[in-house]
Amino acid sequence: MVQHGLNPSDWKPMTSVGTGVREIQLHVDGQQRVLYVTKLKKAIYVLHTFHKTSGKTSKTDIAIGKYRLKEALQMEDQKQ
Repeated sequence: MVQHGLNPSDWKPMTSVGTGVREIQLHVDGQQRVLYVTKLKKAIYVLHTFHKTSGKTSKTDIAIGKYRLKEALQMEDQKQ
């Protein structure tokens, strides 16, 4: 679905991680989350997956997403 430019059924933007980052919300075995970005050249980058245990995304999970977004953007720059 995402690879064809469509939105998952349950998602939200995660601007706290970065522009273009989205969070897929999976309701299996509790609350599972996938942070990804699709606004890059020809790839979908999965930045982080985690089990959500509270109502708010932890600072650690946001920091991991930010770090991996930075890495993905650097890889995109190297491809040019």
